[in-house]
Parts: sequence; structure tokens; C-alpha cells
Amino acid sequence: MKLGTVRLDGQERVVVAVDDEKAALLDPGVTVAGLLAGWPATRPLLDHASKVALADLHWLPPIPRPGKIICVALNNSANTDRIMSGPDTPATFIKPASSLVGSGQPIRLRSSYGRVHPEPELAVVIGTGGAAI
Repeated sequence: MKLGTVRLDGQERVVVAVDDEKAALLDPGVTVAGLLAGWPATRPLLDHASKVALADLHWLPPIPRPGKIICVALNNSANTDRIMSGPDTPATFIKPASSLVGSGQPIRLRSSYGRVHPEPELAVVIGTGGAAI
């Protein structure tokens, strides 16, 4: 199942892909976090939602304003000219929520940023109840 947040008619809305071409458009006010927190009781919302074409959607970050984003700094071994020896334990850093983009949206880069390259990313969402993780 694919779900996310989109901008439609100037509003942020949650959608859930029902197949490769269409998504169920949930009512205003439904959030990704709320949908997941109430699952499976919120599952029937999909049956009654209007359907929209996936190709027509402007995707936003799945959770537009997450509480915190903690990243792990490791070298990308696929880029041999950038491999450096690092510490025994990986360093972490935080990123602002404003650095997130939606699926398929452009990443704006300034020439002053210098060289950039793609890196694989792994995301883990930790909800309530996490401790000493």
C-alpha cells in the first residue's frame, strides 16, 4: 500500500494508492499519522473516498512537519573517489523538516553547493512507545 500527503486545490490531503493509476482521496483533516494510528479501524475510510489519478497529484513529504529527522553519516561506498576512513561508530546529524521533498518533486540545487551526488537513504518512522532505540 502506498500512502502520502499531496497538495490538491491548495489544500494538503492524504491519499492512499488503490492501484497503479488511482488513489483514494481522504477527507480534509485526515493525516498520515492519524490514519496509521487508527488502523485498521480507519481502513473503511478508503472505501468511501473519491478516487483521483496518481499522475495528477503534487506529492509532498509523507509527514509534512515531522518532529525530528535524525540522519546517519556514512560514506557511500558506491562512489569510490569519495571513500574515506571514518569512525568506528557512525556520526549522526539532524536535518530540518524544510529539507524534505515529495516523491517525484525536484531537488533545487544552487551552483554554489558544489559537487552533489545521489545517495541511497533509509527512513525509519518511530511512533509513540519508542525508548532506548
